Amino acid sequence: MKRTFIYISFLTLVISGIRAQEVSSTYFLNEKSQRNKHNAAFAPEYNYFGFPVIGGIKVNVGSNTALTNYVFPGIPKPITYLDSSISAQTFLSKLSPFASINQGLDISLLSFGWYTKKNSFWSFDLSLKERLDFDIPKDFFAMTKLMMSRSSNQYDFKGFGTDLNIVGQASLGYSRDINSKLRVGVTTKLLVGLAKVKFNYSQFDFNLSSDHFGTNSVGELYIMADPNFLSFSKDSANNFDLSKSPTINALKYKPAGYGVAFDLGLTYKPNKHINLAAGLNDIGYMKWKSSSIIKGVATNKIDYNGFSDMNIDSLDKSIKGQITKITDDALKMAKFHEVISTKDQLERIPFTSNVSAEYSIFGNDKHDILIGMLWNSYNREQFHKNQLMGALTLKPLSWFTLSGTYELLREDGNRYGLAFNFSPAWANFFIASDFFGPKMVDNTYYVPLRPFNYNITLGMQMPLGRFMDTDKDGVKDRRDECPNTPLLVKVNKKGCPVDEDADGVPDYKDQCPKSDKAAVGNVDSIGCPCDKDGDGVPDYLDKWAL
Repeated sequence: MKRTFIYISFLTLVISGIRAQEVSSTYFLNEKSQRNKHNAAFAPEYNYFGFPVIGGIKVNVGSNTALTNYVFPGIPKPITYLDSSISAQTFLSKLSPFASINQGLDISLLSFGWYTKKNSFWSFDLSLKERLDFDIPKDFFAMTKLMMSRSSNQYDFKGFGTDLNIVGQASLGYSRDINSKLRVGVTTKLLVGLAKVKFNYSQFDFNLSSDHFGTNSVGELYIMADPNFLSFSKDSANNFDLSKSPTINALKYKPAGYGVAFDLGLTYKPNKHINLAAGLNDIGYMKWKSSSIIKGVATNKIDYNGFSDMNIDSLDKSIKGQITKITDDALKMAKFHEVISTKDQLERIPFTSNVSAEYSIFGNDKHDILIGMLWNSYNREQFHKNQLMGALTLKPLSWFTLSGTYELLREDGNRYGLAFNFSPAWANFFIASDFFGPKMVDNTYYVPLRPFNYNITLGMQMPLGRFMDTDKDGVKDRRDECPNTPLLVKVNKKGCPVDEDADGVPDYKDQCPKSDKAAVGNVDSIGCPCDKDGDGVPDYLDKWAL
């Protein structure tokens, strides 16, 4: 019973693998505590502390393919891509090189951030990340459509496979102002490989002719986990028996690999209305130890020329026997024979890049309307995705922000996002979802009608101590009515330069800081009482002033 429970738990982790991307709709939540995950130069309003799990959790499922890639409008009912009225060019032109499906889970185990002098900000985050990717090459669908109508009748299924990663991550981030307009940041990440399961066909040729079909395949299976922690059964031929549950011994767990990655970011604010930003995330590599790598290879060749040696007296038995042989040959492609692995495995981590521009209509940190544009690119070995997002952010209150996003490159309507951020003095809570309201074939089977990427993220942090103070006048931005006061200028409780004589000219510009109250409204640009006729008597006292 205990082993069954552990196995079910392991499968749950497998099913909920991660796609390493942030939810795009949270990008423009300026008050979100962990916004620096989008760009290392971003900094929140306050010091913060995030509790385990509730500090931040993301769930994701996505694909670059769906039903509309394979079903087309028809009369009186829809038709599939196999129908003769659908040309191969029409069908295949809409497919990516690989049909990819991904699922994900990202849990923050501990996080906190704090300000030091000169608006420098440090952050620390400890999290559990999982990623599951499943890829089907485009030639597989081409074969089912074209069959023998292709000139060579040869198809390449190389790259078919799946990849699961379970990784622990500890990150330390730092950002600071270079000047009043430019801010830069860097985050260093230490990765601990908890487990990885990957199989992929490095060769998978499929050949057709009028009286023959054949395959020639080489598949590789990698199980990257300490063998004392995770092990699989084998059959009598030393092939991995994946039909049986693995043996898991949690007490003997050891990391299977280590890696390092970096986030780089910068922001540039030429004035109070415009904010430009660019960032690269997860630039790095993971190294899996050879001592923790179990490798299996499946090499197989199938040649089928039709049924032969038919026995008329036992025709049914002969047919069944040859069908069984074909089936057995096909199953050999998934029989991975263990081989000795003596080399460490080094792999590049999927990375993202973000470039954004945001315009503030009012230039006010407390109440504002902002219009933004975000270019996002996600890249891994066999999958690339680019997004161009438009955003409208509303800030009716200093502690409440609502941001809506819309993807501009997609051709369908399933491309929206919505995010909320609540940040009173005692807490920071956010919840967001990209591409919510999925379009389905019906409400019974929940089959996606179009390519999709659905996710949801939420979290809560506790604000602590120091706060963001752009002009360094001691008044936090949220309450600063004059957020661009020059450095070292004395300010009042509202963050505005002191004007002791209340003549409308702040003391640091006022050459007559003790003007009579009667002169208010009648002073020049340097704060001195006007004397239009130049007789040495200020106008407010001069009865003969011109």
